[in-house]
Amino acid sequence: MRKLAQSSTESAEKISRALSDIKAAIDLVVAEINKVGLIASSQAASTEEITATLQEITSTAQLLVNKTIH
Repeated sequence: MRKLAQSSTESAEKISRALSDIKAAIDLVVAEINKVGLIASSQAASTEEITATLQEITSTAQLLVNKTIH
């Protein structure tokens, strides 16, 4: 009986350590996913800025073309 109880206790401790390791790994993955989300948001904002700048350049170029023609 004692051996069975000791074996059960050891198994429970191993399971507990394994679950702790899994939780730590999941927490790490979640943190990395959050970082990726922040990077993606930043890139989206940068892309919007680039698009706006290109639109300004296009408008200015069109104005110059129109002035040159007239």
